[in-house]
Amino acid sequence: MKILVLIVQGVAIVAAVYIVLVQQRILAFEDPDQETVFLNISIPVALLILSCAIQVGFTAVVQSAYQDERIFPFKKKATGINVIILISKIFTIGAPFVNELDEPIPIYVLIGLSVLSIIIVLFFKSKTELDKMQKVKSVPDTMSLKNE
Repeated sequence: MKILVLIVQGVAIVAAVYIVLVQQRILAFEDPDQETVFLNISIPVALLILSCAIQVGFTAVVQSAYQDERIFPFKKKATGINVIILISKIFTIGAPFVNELDEPIPIYVLIGLSVLSIIIVLFFKSKTELDKMQKVKSVPDTMSLKNE
């Protein structure tokens, strides 16, 4: 799941940066007709890729919360999942306010949240890394000297 979240957030960042480049006219055509066709096709495709990446990322986070006992213990799993849903609804309520800001700022907020999620995921150890750490801790102390 860790790799999936990293890939999905990377795709979201690339799509968001592409949208910013097109909105700021860094990627532009000299011919107005070509630019109109370019904008009418490329922006919806980039938004589709961006929204799919965000949905897959959210689904991966919720699935990892269901599957991994380290995130939420069994007794508190239902409460933890509902807290995730509550926080996502709070961000959904705030989305129209961010959308009312000037044109590149909402995309910058999206890029910032994607970078934040990548940083959080990088510091979260995967199950195989934790299993390796447990094996190292559980190695018996065979090197100690017995003075008996």
